[in-house]
Amino acid sequence: QYRLTKEGKKNKKTTTTTTTPPTINDRRIKALDDICFEWEPNEDTWNKHFEALKQFQCENGHCLVPKTYGANPILANWVASQRFHYKMMVEGRSSNMTFERVDALNSINFNWQPNGDITFTWDEQYEKLKHFKSLYGHCQVPRSDYDDKSLVYWIDYQRKQYKLLKAGMASFMTSERVDALDELDFNWEGRAMPDAWRRQYKELEKYKRETGDCQVPVNYGANPSLAKWVRQQRKQYSLMKAGKKTSMNIEKMKSLEALDFSWKVYSGAGKHCGPSVFLV
Repeated sequence: QYRLTKEGKKNKKTTTTTTTPPTINDRRIKALDDICFEWEPNEDTWNKHFEALKQFQCENGHCLVPKTYGANPILANWVASQRFHYKMMVEGRSSNMTFERVDALNSINFNWQPNGDITFTWDEQYEKLKHFKSLYGHCQVPRSDYDDKSLVYWIDYQRKQYKLLKAGMASFMTSERVDALDELDFNWEGRAMPDAWRRQYKELEKYKRETGDCQVPVNYGANPSLAKWVRQQRKQYSLMKAGKKTSMNIEKMKSLEALDFSWKVYSGAGKHCGPSVFLV
């Protein structure tokens, strides 16, 4: 319809009289132009916008094109369109984004995150994950309540790219990156710890900050369920060591050990209560 309108022709399939206009009109064309709709989706069109973005990046030092960019009003919409199609690509949905386009945009430090968030390189995100591991003893970054969402999304993306690599499909994952993540005991399956477990873990973190250890007494009035939970962790750990069915896993074990958690506490060992108060 767009081409017919530009050529001043009628659509033979929809025209019943010589006065019936094409179904596309100037208002619709403008609306689609405003979202950087590709009327002729070919590499020349994409490259034209890419060159304009390169020029913007050279002049401004970044690719965060403002919506009010007067020199090229549709460039901001095109940039937003690249982010949208990249997200669709990552999710395995239909997209006009390609690996070649991603590489081209990455070469000019394109920001893939919306709202002007800082985009980190792979190595920078890896270092952030490495730091997280040094603090908590595992790479299970919580999705819902972790402040650095860029790291959460990056971890998801690594797992998706790893699956593509294993399936013999095009992927950004490389053997070098796999080895680097394996060095951190990265969990490729992404089985997250249950929310209830993490809530109690946070309570134990709080308890340690206040008391200096993880020796929660049986009669801990501030949070009676915490003492029961601590006892349950020791029980599940014992089952795991015995090779029996258990809810304990390596990630949970390392998280607790990051707090200097003691798997076996003897009567009288604690400093907050008298003998027999702590669980063995």
